[in-house]
Amino acid sequence: MRKFVLTLSLVFSSAISVAQEAVEEIEPIYPMPPVCRELSGSVKLAFQIDEAGEAKNIKVVKAETEIFNRAAIKTLSKYRFKKGTYVVGDTYNKVLEFKPKHKCQRNA
Repeated sequence: MRKFVLTLSLVFSSAISVAQEAVEEIEPIYPMPPVCRELSGSVKLAFQIDEAGEAKNIKVVKAETEIFNRAAIKTLSKYRFKKGTYVVGDTYNKVLEFKPKHKCQRNA
């Protein structure tokens, strides 16, 4: 099983200061090639939250390396946010950080 550390930071681009609260957060699957190269990195995503509390229109705003982009988008798309903690249609930002906790174990 792959292990990693995930650090989340919220940055609001909305004029209204509403702290969206995730009721379901999914840990991203760390891509194996970066683990074997011991890479870490962060991906800043912009997104909106719909009426059902799901992240939509997810776009990469900034990434240290593109290798984590797909995992970051896939992870955020599975988040669910608590109603009343966000404004539908406003744009929010989230930074996902990928840091491997173990060394790659390759078959010798």
